[in-house]
Amino acid sequence: MASLRWLSALSVAVQVAGQPQSSTCSNPTCSSPPCAAPLLGDVGCTTVSGTETYNHELLTVGSTIASNAHIYGPFEAGFTSMQKSIIENWGCTDASVAYDSEGGTDIGTAESKVSKACNIELPRIEGNNYYGVVGPCGGHTNDYHFHRGFTCLYSESGAHSTKVGEVASHNMYGKWEDYDNQRLPLLDACGGHIGPTPESSTAVYHYHVQDQAPFTVGCHGPSSSGGLVSVATCRALYSDCDNDGGSGTTIELKTGTVAYDRFCPCFDAAGSNMGTNIQELPALSSTEIYYTVNSTTDSSSDSTSTMPSATMDSDAATNLDQKIEEIGVKIQKAEEEARQWVAQQSTNPTAKARAMQALKRKKLYEQQRDQLVNTQFNVENLAFQQDQAEITAQTVLAMKKATEQLKDQQKRMGVEDVDKLTDDMADIQAEMKDIQAALAAPSALGATGEDEAEAELQALYAQQSQKEAEE
Repeated sequence: MASLRWLSALSVAVQVAGQPQSSTCSNPTCSSPPCAAPLLGDVGCTTVSGTETYNHELLTVGSTIASNAHIYGPFEAGFTSMQKSIIENWGCTDASVAYDSEGGTDIGTAESKVSKACNIELPRIEGNNYYGVVGPCGGHTNDYHFHRGFTCLYSESGAHSTKVGEVASHNMYGKWEDYDNQRLPLLDACGGHIGPTPESSTAVYHYHVQDQAPFTVGCHGPSSSGGLVSVATCRALYSDCDNDGGSGTTIELKTGTVAYDRFCPCFDAAGSNMGTNIQELPALSSTEIYYTVNSTTDSSSDSTSTMPSATMDSDAATNLDQKIEEIGVKIQKAEEEARQWVAQQSTNPTAKARAMQALKRKKLYEQQRDQLVNTQFNVENLAFQQDQAEITAQTVLAMKKATEQLKDQQKRMGVEDVDKLTDDMADIQAEMKDIQAALAAPSALGATGEDEAEAELQALYAQQSQKEAEE
């Protein structure tokens, strides 16, 4: 398997270097899913054509990207001296710092790694030129193949995104589950889920392109029972996926240092493709098949966020702490070394020069430490901003739901119904007042009755006075 992978890697490297190799897309088959998708090469084929919107590598503005183009998985074969001119065209003054002959990093990680190594901004747009590992539509090379995006193949309008290709025996669509309502699909580890599509009113397994790794597909689904594929099941399909947490590599990105497992296309909810602490994708624990953009909640509801930024920020802050401590030890050792050489100045003619070297080394370490401290502050500040954004999103979501509930309640009580209810209540209150007034009114005895009652009262008073006198 490894030899086939590197043979494919060589083929990709030749294409990236700008030596056109026209080839027909070959859509893989998966007779008993789930199946491992090719790590390099075709995982599916597009079914519609598109138009390039910027100049990028061998394509210019207005170039047609024909249908039946290659759909690749997330990984690049790596960048070597064969891509020197392309990397330099991105703005890298020393392309060698971006070389990575091992390959096996997803296209987003590869782009961030080059950006960090070359100290350039990727991707970026300058005039009609697009600079990035892949073009604005999500692909590259003359033998054009997609890694992500597919933005020139479908429009962001309407409800469910239209079909962009076929992956094994299932359709692949643009990234939206419902663009009008800003809903994105919850996807399994393969990159698919079960629901209706423009081609099927009944729920079927299908893929969506994604903004996060694996971008296209992590594997060929569905599960053996016809359901969603878990992260653990996906990783079991690939010998390159190691779940013991000890075989990964450390990669320096613009956002910090991350641990990564090369050629493992199965990413969990935290954006990690390695380790035993798997955070299962919310698609497998939610009753919904979508979440609303800019909303966050727990995995049991209809929304989630699968971006790995927060986890990466936390890991970066921890790694920076360790680096700062290590540099602190080096600073202390350099100072102690300088003191030792100063103590030998009377007996060793080279002591002064060696002491000066030690102090210069100390200064370099101090500068490096100060830079890392500033970087750590920026990383922690970014994490704080992400937390604030999450709180804001939760607040907005709560307000949105409350507003929707209020609107729904208002629909159930129309203005005419409320007016009628108010009139009825006024009538009832008036009737109650009349009843109470009637109940409280004095008895109507007439003048004779009044006089007789008055005479009887006077007689009672007289009888009482006589009784008191006799006593």
